[in-house]
This record gives sequence, structure tokens and C-alpha cells, in this order.
Amino acid sequence: QVVKAFRALTPERAEAVGLRMVAGLSVAEAGQVMGKSDAAVKMLVHRGLHDLQEHLATPGTLEG
Repeated sequence: QVVKAFRALTPERAEAVGLRMVAGLSVAEAGQVMGKSDAAVKMLVHRGLHDLQEHLATPGTLEG
């Protein structure tokens, strides 16, 4: 379910969440990799985690 939810994220949100939560990069490091500001990375991670939470809490949103 988590993998399906992660795949449902937009590419930028998935990359930001992956760099921060999986790879363990700092906000600044993730920003350098993505070519984004710290604020943009923080927002992408926040929205990505929110999307993951919604997908996992709502049965049937990841059918397929």
C-alpha cells in the first residue's frame, strides 16, 4: 500500500520525500539536488506526506 501511495505522488513530491525521508538528506542538500530553494523543498515534502496520508487513509484510492 505504501509503495502504491508513493507512486501516486507527483514526481516532484515523490523526489522530495524520497530525498528527505529515504536518503536522509537535509533540506539544503535536497534543495541542491533538486535545484529548489529550502522553502520549496519543505513545501514539497509537507504536501507529499499529506498526500501519502490521504491515500493510505482512504480505501480504494489506489486501485489498479
